[in-house]
Amino acid sequence: MRSWCVAAAAAAAMVLVGGCSQKKNEGQKQQGASSQATARDQYEQAEKAQADARKKLEDVKEAQKKVADERQDVAKAEQQLQKAQQQAQQAIQQADQKAEQAHQMGQRAEQRQMQQAQQQNAQAQQQNAQAQNQQAQNQQAQNERAQNQQAQNQQPQNEQPPNEQAQNEQAQNAQPEQQQTNAIESVSGKVVSATPSIVVIARENGPAVTVGVVDSTSTTIDGSPSSATSLQAGQRVDVSCRRAGNRLIAQRIDGRTTM
Repeated sequence: MRSWCVAAAAAAAMVLVGGCSQKKNEGQKQQGASSQATARDQYEQAEKAQADARKKLEDVKEAQKKVADERQDVAKAEQQLQKAQQQAQQAIQQADQKAEQAHQMGQRAEQRQMQQAQQQNAQAQQQNAQAQNQQAQNQQAQNERAQNQQAQNQQPQNEQPPNEQAQNEQAQNAQPEQQQTNAIESVSGKVVSATPSIVVIARENGPAVTVGVVDSTSTTIDGSPSSATSLQAGQRVDVSCRRAGNRLIAQRIDGRTTM
């Protein structure tokens, strides 16, 4: 009986111990399942965080690429701007050079025109002076022929001895001064030619005039005493003279160096 009781007690103890162990195992299993669930949640959260990080990294890379592209675009734009500025500066320089060349060509053309005009004017003045000189010479020759003819008509034919004829020629040469009138005439113009005995003057309005020069003629140039031979062609003169027969005898000749 005692043995049975001992056995029964031992069996009861084993049942009790087994029940406690089973409960303990079940608790451990429940804790393990809870830990696994927590670990799965953390793993899923970690995977989600990694996915978010990868997405953010891709976004950052995309943004960096955009920035790099934009920088390249800015660099290209700056290069294009510099190129455009250089081209504009070159165009301005070329335009300035062309304008300067055109200005120089215009100046050269104007100078050529002025030189041609001056040459033509000088040629015209020379031709005019030559024509006036020729006209004065012709008039002088005509006057001399008329005077000689008049002198010959006044001489008796074959009646005057040589000495008397010489005296008559001297009287005729002195006659212009003796036949001077009291009326004073003024002649103004430019000198065509000048000799010790005559001055040919081209008047502005009218034909050239031949004025005789005698010992009593007073000649000045710019107010200084001078002589008729010092007068130059083209020089401006004002002459006060008296008429002696068909001739004009100068009493005063005022010349100016200003042409």
